[in-house]
Amino acid sequence: MNALWLIMIVQICVESLPISSSSHLRLLEMLIPSVAHLLAALPEDFDYLLHGPTVFIIMLFFFQAWYRPLRFLAMGLWQTWRHKQPMRDSLKKLVSIFYRQCLLVGVACVLTIMMQYCVIKPFLKSCVWYTSEVTMLVGLVVTMLMLLSLCVYERRCHPELDSSLRLRCYGRQAGSNYFSISLILGLTQAFAVLPGISRLGSTFVVARWLGFTPRRAFQTSLLMQFPLIVAAFFVHGLGKGMYQALQGYDWLVMALATLVAYALLKVAYTAALQKRFWWFGVYMIVPIVLVITLLI
Repeated sequence: MNALWLIMIVQICVESLPISSSSHLRLLEMLIPSVAHLLAALPEDFDYLLHGPTVFIIMLFFFQAWYRPLRFLAMGLWQTWRHKQPMRDSLKKLVSIFYRQCLLVGVACVLTIMMQYCVIKPFLKSCVWYTSEVTMLVGLVVTMLMLLSLCVYERRCHPELDSSLRLRCYGRQAGSNYFSISLILGLTQAFAVLPGISRLGSTFVVARWLGFTPRRAFQTSLLMQFPLIVAAFFVHGLGKGMYQALQGYDWLVMALATLVAYALLKVAYTAALQKRFWWFGVYMIVPIVLVITLLI
């Protein structure tokens, strides 16, 4: 198979799963020399072009769940401003929910950008240990342990405890406590920039331990990374003309990989709702064993 097609398929498809797409791409590079040669020849920003399908997938995934609330919010605010009338309780509740989501996403994005441009690029990216396979292996092990911790959470935390935690996260008494939750999740996503650590996996796990429902934890994890993915795609992917590296059948491969990635995202969402997200932790044994074997 064409080495470029392999890179596109792995990057686009694995991005929908909590198993670190960059590490799987690095593992593919270790296994197949032609992929390693092509990755060395491709521009550094080419990876950002492959974020485009992920942007489309997340938008499609959220369309059904968020279109009606967003439409109700926009119309409600317009009617309130137009007729100079007080907000209804239902509208106040919706405004509060969206405010907290925006706070969470904003804090997460700021912390992740600070980690990327204030720590990794100026200090870590030039370090040999940061780009080594051993560092990636450690990150993969961290991802595996975090995902497997959900098995303990789902077995030991009773529904009534989960419910009380949700009240603390979303209830009226949340207040500044929700900023603390946003800070914790934001720091989690910031450290997930390190090699081998999955952003989706780590933020979902921490959100669950903080008391988020499976559905809310999954949606929040995707929303936290969405603005970063959009910015990377438009600024570095399209803005720097990376699309010129693709020709002919490359676009068809990208389209097919996008369909597969959407199906995989549905699989991950179903696993989250059924409280079986920790199964991905069991899968992580496979890349870990492969990396150890190649290092030996």
